Amino acid sequence: MTLLLPALQRRPNLWVCALLASVAGCSSGRAAQPRSDNGQTGSIGAAECQVDADCQREAAGIVAAQISEGHEAEVRSARCVKGGLCDTVLRRGDECFVDDVYGVPYDCSLSDAAIIAAEAARQENLATCGGQGCPEAPKPQYHPRDPLEWDGMPVDLIGPYCEESAFCGLALACVQQMCGACTADEDCAPGEGCVVEHCLKTELIGCRSYRDCGAELCLLSGFTGGTPRGNEDMRSYCSNKGGAGASDGKKSPSQ
Repeated sequence: MTLLLPALQRRPNLWVCALLASVAGCSSGRAAQPRSDNGQTGSIGAAECQVDADCQREAAGIVAAQISEGHEAEVRSARCVKGGLCDTVLRRGDECFVDDVYGVPYDCSLSDAAIIAAEAARQENLATCGGQGCPEAPKPQYHPRDPLEWDGMPVDLIGPYCEESAFCGLALACVQQMCGACTADEDCAPGEGCVVEHCLKTELIGCRSYRDCGAELCLLSGFTGGTPRGNEDMRSYCSNKGGAGASDGKKSPSQ
């Protein structure tokens, strides 16, 4: 499709060549040039095609695979359009497709230009949520924290259901049947204490708050241990340097 529209489900030429070299006659001399956008926006960092023949080879490989599976298939058209993308129309049986045979089928009585235009309109509709604009994902909300405390490793305000803190991941506490931030040792599992909203093994607690660290901050070493609980080796310590989740180690308002 054109640069303004998403290029959905496009297959890299080299992948098809490697799979169907003996059928499609693809060249093995072309260097791999990955797309900077993972093929999702139509804006490419390295062109997929230079001439129509590049698209025709790719299309021939797709058709060859369909024929090998017992389908009647053919390439109706394959062009390299401005920007290095292939505009391809394939027929499998009585249905026509743009770019591959796993997308939306179109009436083969339509011209190739009409089929490509219809697919472009469909992709534009998907990309803009029907022209209304797609809603942004809600911003994460974190448990409120003392603004003078270390602001690393914030805890989501809403967590999964739980019955015991020992079964909560990410060193969280089970509070009112929801895995979230601890505020006291009683929120954590036996043998653990609450440090900056996380549950640590008591023997690994070097500080509990900035109040224990003079002019420094109480930091957490990060999730370790290789289990969902994630606090087997997590420790707390005083430092004036940033740690996991913090950029400069300075006291700042929580997120």
